[in-house]
Amino acid sequence: MHASGSTVRLAKIDCDAHGGVKSKYSVQGFPTLLFFANGVEIKYNGQRTKEFMVNWLSKKTRDPVVAINADGVAGLADGKVNILFHGDLTTD
Repeated sequence: MHASGSTVRLAKIDCDAHGGVKSKYSVQGFPTLLFFANGVEIKYNGQRTKEFMVNWLSKKTRDPVVAINADGVAGLADGKVNILFHGDLTTD
C-alpha cells in the first residue's frame, strides 16, 4: 500500500518505444490516463495536470460508503446526489 493509503498502482509507458500500446489504446496525447476496473477501460478526459488526475483516480478508487457524524450531514447539501443511511452497517 502507498503512503497515501491507496492500493492503486500507476504504470508509465513510453509510447515511442512501445507503439503497439499507443495504437491498441488510441493514445493521442500525453499524458494519457487509462483506468481499468474489473477489466473495463475508463479513459480520463479531464485536465492533464497531476492534481486533477490524482483527484479523479481517488474518486474512482475510494470506498463508496463513508461514515459521517451529525456535523457532516450539512456538507451533503452540495447539489450532488447523496444517500443517507441511519443504522448499523455491521448487520445484514
